[in-house]
Amino acid sequence: MGRTGMRIAVNAQAYEYGVPTGIGTYTEYLYQHMWALDTANNYVFFSSKLSQTLEERGGARISVRRAPSPLAGKYARVGWENFVLPIRLLVDKIDLLHCVNYSLPFATPSRVRKVVTVHDLIWLEFPDYFPRATVYAARKRFQHTCSSADAIIADSENTRKDVLEASSCEEEKVTVVHMGVDSERFGRAKGEPALTQLVRQEHDLPERFVLWVGAYRRHKNVELLCKAFAVAKKRGGLPHKLVLCGPGLSSERAIRRILEKYGSDIMVIGPVGDEELPFVFALADAFAFPSLYEGFGLPVLEAMASGIPVVTSNSASLPEVAGGAAILVDPRSERALTDAIIAVISDEALRASMKQKGLERVRLFSWEQAARRTLRLFEDVGGRQ
Repeated sequence: MGRTGMRIAVNAQAYEYGVPTGIGTYTEYLYQHMWALDTANNYVFFSSKLSQTLEERGGARISVRRAPSPLAGKYARVGWENFVLPIRLLVDKIDLLHCVNYSLPFATPSRVRKVVTVHDLIWLEFPDYFPRATVYAARKRFQHTCSSADAIIADSENTRKDVLEASSCEEEKVTVVHMGVDSERFGRAKGEPALTQLVRQEHDLPERFVLWVGAYRRHKNVELLCKAFAVAKKRGGLPHKLVLCGPGLSSERAIRRILEKYGSDIMVIGPVGDEELPFVFALADAFAFPSLYEGFGLPVLEAMASGIPVVTSNSASLPEVAGGAAILVDPRSERALTDAIIAVISDEALRASMKQKGLERVRLFSWEQAARRTLRLFEDVGGRQ
């Protein structure tokens, strides 16, 4: 493919196998498919822990270098990125650097081409949700990235718009590469009832439930979801519970307050491993994801690939991802969210139609396609003088 023989470094310190995050999923599946396609280039992969699958796909063409865990302290991560990584780029004779999160080292060797993936600008959209120092540092890193990167990958058209509006980037510098979804893996779970029931027992999941998946953040709008679900359950006579699935939920004070209000109808599980997650989706009757802001919204596609109806927001990137295959609601309207939950549970014809539309929708998003587009961008950037 095009220019050959590059040495490509991947700053994947935001990724650690076994830590379930959107950036982790992006890195894991993008590079699994990238290394299955790319027979020309060699890679130096900076991470604290890789999956066995990722290492096997890379084979002899990847070298793994130790990087701080995403769970390490901020100063350890920032210090490594800005002082250790630039030296490693020189020592390893790197031609191109890919940073899987929006941050670039402040001093990168001039010979190294730089590609950065920006997943979202949540700290810019909702600065009140973060400490002032965090927002200030994020702005500085983002402006440096926009001025220094040779190319920026945005997960969605909405993120690309946000990047261009918040910076002085040239339009041609920012390319949209949608994330993918492993449709076969999520779709297969419904055909394995024995394993599905084992997961139900392992997590003590109810017979009927509406599912939410994610890492708790204020913009995820979990409290409004819980409030709307409680109203929907009462008004619609639903026998369901609401299951919240994701890392760190049980330790969040906000979640504990929510459980005090609606505890009898809400279950908190997780984090759920990558292997178990498709079975949790397969057991759900519907998926509700009324986030105020997402850079992409991968759980929406995972739910559709699992054959369950989706209720999500009409804001940010979510309409772009869901298309016409989900019920889109105003994420600030309790009434709209309540009505949508009742509809997807109670209307069998609507459920059947949404299932079919969802399965058709996910065909438009594949990790192989994402890997091909990313590799093509690497070769274009690497070939520039």
